[in-house]
This record gives sequence, C-alpha cells and structure tokens, in this order.
Amino acid sequence: MKTSYATLFLPLLAVLFYSCNSPMPVYQIEERNLDTLYVRAPRTTSAPSSESYAPPSYRATPRRTIDIVHTQLDLSFDWKKEQVNGRAELTLTPWFYPVDTIYLDAKHLRFTRISMDDQVVKEWHYDSMQLSIPLPATKSRLDTFQVQLSYVARPSASGGSSAIQSNQGLFFINPTRDTRQIWTQGETEWNSRWFPTVDHPNERFTQDIYLTVDTALATLSNGALTASISNADGTRTDHWALDLPHAPYLTMIAVGTFVTVTDQWKDVPLTYYVEPEYEKDAPHIFARTPDMLSFFSERFGFPFPWPTYAQIVVREFVSGAMENTTAVVFGDFVQKRRRALIDNPNDNIVAHELVHHWFGNLVTCESWANLTLNEGFANYGEYLWQEHWYGREEADFHMYIERDGYFRDMNAHPLIHFQYEEAEDMFDSHSYNKGGAVLHMLRYELGDDAFFAGLAHFLRKHQFTAVEAHDLRLAMETVTGRDLNWFFEQWYFAAGHPILDIAYDYDTVSNELIIAIEQTQDPEISLPAFRLPLQFDIYLDDTPVRINRILRKRQQTLRIPAPQRPNLIVVDPEGVLLAEVTEQKNTLQYNRQFMLATHLNSRWKAWQNLIRTGRTLPNTLWEAALHDSFWKIRAQAAQQAPLTNHQNTIIHLANKDPHATVRAKALLALSRQSNDDIIPVIEQALRTDSSFLVIGAALEALVHIDEQRALAYVATLQNIPESALLMAIADLYGRQEDCQALPFFTDNLTAVDRTDVFSFLDTYQRLAYHCGIPTVKAAGVWLHKIGTTPGQSVFHRYAATAALNELTMSFQYDANAAENDKQRAILQNLTDQLQQWLSKIKKLETDARLKQLYRQLPSIRPEPR
Repeated sequence: MKTSYATLFLPLLAVLFYSCNSPMPVYQIEERNLDTLYVRAPRTTSAPSSESYAPPSYRATPRRTIDIVHTQLDLSFDWKKEQVNGRAELTLTPWFYPVDTIYLDAKHLRFTRISMDDQVVKEWHYDSMQLSIPLPATKSRLDTFQVQLSYVARPSASGGSSAIQSNQGLFFINPTRDTRQIWTQGETEWNSRWFPTVDHPNERFTQDIYLTVDTALATLSNGALTASISNADGTRTDHWALDLPHAPYLTMIAVGTFVTVTDQWKDVPLTYYVEPEYEKDAPHIFARTPDMLSFFSERFGFPFPWPTYAQIVVREFVSGAMENTTAVVFGDFVQKRRRALIDNPNDNIVAHELVHHWFGNLVTCESWANLTLNEGFANYGEYLWQEHWYGREEADFHMYIERDGYFRDMNAHPLIHFQYEEAEDMFDSHSYNKGGAVLHMLRYELGDDAFFAGLAHFLRKHQFTAVEAHDLRLAMETVTGRDLNWFFEQWYFAAGHPILDIAYDYDTVSNELIIAIEQTQDPEISLPAFRLPLQFDIYLDDTPVRINRILRKRQQTLRIPAPQRPNLIVVDPEGVLLAEVTEQKNTLQYNRQFMLATHLNSRWKAWQNLIRTGRTLPNTLWEAALHDSFWKIRAQAAQQAPLTNHQNTIIHLANKDPHATVRAKALLALSRQSNDDIIPVIEQALRTDSSFLVIGAALEALVHIDEQRALAYVATLQNIPESALLMAIADLYGRQEDCQALPFFTDNLTAVDRTDVFSFLDTYQRLAYHCGIPTVKAAGVWLHKIGTTPGQSVFHRYAATAALNELTMSFQYDANAAENDKQRAILQNLTDQLQQWLSKIKKLETDARLKQLYRQLPSIRPEPR
C-alpha cells in the first residue's frame, strides 16, 4: 500500500505545533546531513515553468461490463477484393452488474445481419469503431446468451509503430499469385478489424474457427484441426478449435501455399509451416523446439499448458514474430537453409515466442501498461535458454547487449507505464530489455530456488487470467516470506536506473579500503537514489574475496577492512545490476582485471576499456585474449592483434576455432599481411569450411591479396543461394568494375537476405553507373520492376527504389556539371527517364510505411561520384 504525503508529514506537524505552544526543554541536538529529495510535479508542456500543473494522463485497465465466454467464426475470403466474409457467434454473460446493452469492438466492418438467440435485431448503433446492441431484456451475471453477426471486413491500416509496423490486423499477400497468403497480426487491439469482439487483453474466451478456402491452400488457427470437409464447389472447410481460454489479440488465422512438417513433444503434436522449397529445412529452422519445451516446462515448474504447438513462416510480416496461442507467426527472415542456420540459428526468437505461452498466453497482462509481464519474461526466456544450451558466458553477453539497448533509449518511463500515448509505444526497450534485466536482478536477489518457485506459484495461481505487476510481487512474497515492495517500487513503478560513479582509496592508518559511490542519475527523470545490493570482488592477491553491501543513499562511502591495498577491485563482477558504472581505473588495473576476473562481465568490461584506449597492449594480454573462453573476445583480438607477433595463433584460430565468427575475423585479419603462409590458410577455408560466413570472409580476404585468384573460386560459389557468399562476390565484382558481372545481381537478388539487400543493390547501381548509359537504362528498367512488383518484399522494393534514386541523383549531378550542351542534353534525357520510373514507383506504392520512406529519400547529390 502506498503511503500518502499527508501521512508522512503528520509527525512533523505535531512536533512543530508542540514547539510553538509549549515550553521547549533544552536537549543536545544531533545534526545529520541527509540527501536532498526533490519532488516535482510535471507541468503542461505549454505553460511557463512557474504556472499551471497538469495531471498526467492515466491509461486505466479496460473496464469489463460483459465477458465473452466463447467465440465462433465462420470465414471465407474474396481474394480479388481482399475481403473477409464472416459470420460470428459470440456467447456472452455480464461481468458483474446487470446490462441492457452490449458493446463490441469492430473496426470498419460492414454488418449485414445481427441476431440475438436467433431473433433478428432491428435496432443497433455502429460508429465504425464500436457496435452497441440493445438487449431485449436486462441480463444479470447469471445469464448467458448468444449474439450472431454476419459481416464483411476489408481491413486497412491507419498507422503502425517501430515494433508492429501496421495495425491492419489481417493481410492479403500476393492475392492474385500462386504464392498468395492471408495472415493476421492482432496485437495490440487490431483483431477487431476482422471479427467483432471485446478487443482488450483482460478479455478471455474459448473459440471455434471455420475457414473455407481453395483445396490447394493450407490453413492454420489456434488449437487443433478437428475436421476438414471438402465442399461441392471445390473448396474445403477446416475447423480449428481451442478449448482453453485466451485473450482476443492472440486469435489468429493463416492461409496459403504452405507445406507442413510434423514433430512431437510428449503428447503434444508439433507442426512447422514453411514454403515448399524449405520443407527439408523446417526441422532446422525451428530446431530445438522439443528441447525448449522440455527445458521451460521444467524451469517454470509448470508443464506446457496447451494442446498443440505450431510455428509458421509468412511473407512480409509486420513484426519479428507473434506468439498467438499454439500458432506462432514468424517473418520470413527465419526461413533459411540448414547450412546457413549453422552461423545464425533461430534460437532466440523461437525461445522468446515459446516462453510467451506461459507468460502472455497462460497469464496475460491485464493492460498494455503492464506489457512487461508479457515481454520482459519472454526476453528473459532468451537468457535462460542461452544459459541452459550454450552456457553462462553466452547468456551473459546476450544480457549485456540487451542492457546496452535499453541504456541507449532516452525516453525514460516506468516499466509499468500508465501514461503512454499509444498502446504500441509500450513495445520498446523498457518492456523488453529492461523487463528482462529486472527479472535477472530479482533472481539474484531471491536466489534460484526461490525465484523459480515464485514463478511456478505465480503461474499456478493466475493461470488463464489477466495479471498486473503486484500479482507477481505477491507471488514472490508468498513463496519467500519477504517484503519486496522496495524492489517493485523502484524497478517497476519508477523510471530510470542508477548511474554510479565509483572511486577507490586505501587508508593505511586504519587498514581499510574506501569505496566512494555517488548515484549521478538525473533526479528530474529518475529516482534520485536507488536501493542497490552491491557485490565487490576484492583481490589482495590473485584470488578474489566477495564482499556484499547495500547502497541506500545518493552519496555513500563504504569502509571495508583490508590488511593491505588491494591489487584489484571489481564491482558487480557477475554483471547483475541494471546500472551504468564509471570507475577510476587505469590501463594497468584493467589489464589486471582482464587477466584475473573469472566472470565474462568483468573481463568484457576490462577488454572494452583496454582496446578503446588505442595504446599498445602487451603481448601477454593479446595472447590471453586470443585464447579467451568467450568467442567475441577471441574474434576482436584476432581482428586487432599485431600480426608480426601473433600470426601463428591467428592462423590456428582461422583453421580450428569452434566459432565461425572467430574463424572469419581471423581470415580477414590475415589478409592484411600477404605472404606464402597466408594464402593456403585462406584457400583451405574456401574449400572445406562448413560455414558460409567463413567462406564469404575467406573470399573477401583473398580479394585483398590476389583478386584474380579470388575470381577463380567465384564460378563454384556464385550459384549457392546464400547471402553471406553472394555479398562477398558482389563486393568483388564491384571492385573489379566488371560490366559482364551485372547478370549475377539480377539472377541472385531473391537469395539475398533483407538485411543485405540494400548493400547488394547499391553495389549493383554503382557498377551500372560505371558501365554507361545503355546499361543504366537496363538497370533502371529492372529496378523499376522490382519496386512495382507486389510479390517482392517491402525490403526489396525499398532497396530497389533507393538504388534507382541514387542513380537518378548521380546523373542529375552529371547533367548539371556537363561541359557542353550536347552532353548535358544526353545526360538530362537519361535523368528524366530515371525520374519517371522513380515517380511511377512512388505513385503505385500502397504500403504506408514505404510511402513515408520514399518521402525521406534525398533528391540532391552534394558531390560527384
């Protein structure tokens, strides 16, 4: 329970009253200098600093007036019109108070018939967002009744966010092509664009969904496929049933030309949906799903609660993935060949969406302000899987990256954030990154046994219900017997994080280590002072002594008995704290920390400080880094270590290191020094390495040493549809300025990952620019075709348009700089043609995201190419 300011100040008022009305006895007064606490109320942004106060907006948990017990949908599709023809039957009951009208979320649907208990409703009101239906008689919470709604949906987008790029809800992809798909994305409250519901996360229902589609198409929805019936008109109706309740945003459907690959975990059937060409790769795309089910069921003390589990890959998905109950949707970036997955497995995203089936689907945040109860747990699930499968160091580095992503976010707000502008704003580095890091701290605060016992209790008590952060706190308090208000108040309900400035000294008189700590975070946007359990590893020799202290003040000095000045002090040695820490350490101390510290967090911090200095490091340190247990340190060391002193070690890494990134970085490092020992190492990697990343690096390394020799390998590599290889070959052709290589780009575009396609097409347009006007015209035609083809992904369309824009700017610059009228006329004519193609792309584009990006493309080249 929160304590009011009035309660805090009553004792002080009583003392003041007494002192003014009674004789004051003489006491010796003890004076203490306490930290100053600033309490400021936010003001309106338009008001002067001393004027009106505006209370912040409050995003309350949606009020429940009715409860949807069950949803039944019967859907068919008009592909040409991109239209859903639907019939919904909702089984309803009042939540508590009697109701005489029901309200349903229904965004831009067209209703053709509404009936209640099979009696047509003649009067109802609809404002294009919400449907209100008067009841023939008032219903109490003891009543259950049905409403039937026939409708048409033609979903369209009205916005999006960086996390969920479109709020369209249901998407037709390539509706007139063989690769056509339908899929849905309901989070946050966008499923009501294709069926009427109460579209809030604190609603929950069971469901039956009937999908009528062409017989050649596969379907997927939540739960189990209970029937599949062929119809006389050449269609098929599939019945999907989910008998356990879940939130409306987790309802999904997918239709398309998919193949299915089946697997099994205990008595739970597993299904993987992929495009036909990836059928053999499907078990590797979703590798370790059965292992993850076993691990998380045991770790959370709660067996996987759902009857089935399917994972589907769709085209042009508007987010990374979505955890729909029993039917997870992934973007097509996860769809790779088995060999490509060696370097870049999908473990993190597969684990993240699976963990949601406990945290998010089984227990669901009651409002979007509490989103971290979904996403923070899924984020931390990635850490837990890394720790289990790959080891503690891999997990700790993952946590380091997550924390760093949060630290870069300048928009500080509480984890439980009731003042958000739009629900989609909650999908940020707070709900995800900070949420996972806070759970990691809570785990260390309580200990493993208590933390995971608390999670099990939380899941058991709140299964199939909506929860808020206090439910998690109370579950942990019930298990541990501890008051955890202090932890939740500062980490869940307050903004910011501690920023610590730490200085060390030693008192030779008292034989004490002195640690001066100041919390320097801005009190305007964060708590002025956090309560922090701090750990220090103190090295009097080469073995640390672990010291635990509690930091409570903004400025605090710790005095720790020590018989001599320590050789090294390491704060937060295991990297548990969500805090930015600055220490007064020199290069020698960081060198010692790197050599002595056992935990990755301490070694990594020391290593980053050492290589950041730019100073010459001793050979012993380079060798230690080249042999470090963590691959990222070995990779950086291989990249930067002086070859003259460490060539043999780097050659060994290039040949034998178990991590592909280390082998790749070692090969690139070796290419800086051309001698007879280097080329055989590079060529061996080209011939025998299993990793496409390494082969691509080897090709790039050989280009640096001997381009003609590298070209001899291209013929055997350029037909392998792997992005890392294709990018290395594209770079080689770009360096060669070989106009005969242009077909390589047009032939291999579809095999290039969306993250690489921008660089790939930029290299293509640069090569085309070099090859003259006829080639540029052909390039313009091809780029225009990519930019206007609906079947292409949005990444490919945008990359092609950006490349065409670059060509246009280049020739406009050349035309303006031409030395004579004839040359200027020729160049201007080509520029005009390129501009026409570019304008046509922009005119035909219907995707709101691309339209916005196209408006941001530059139109003037500031310098010649």
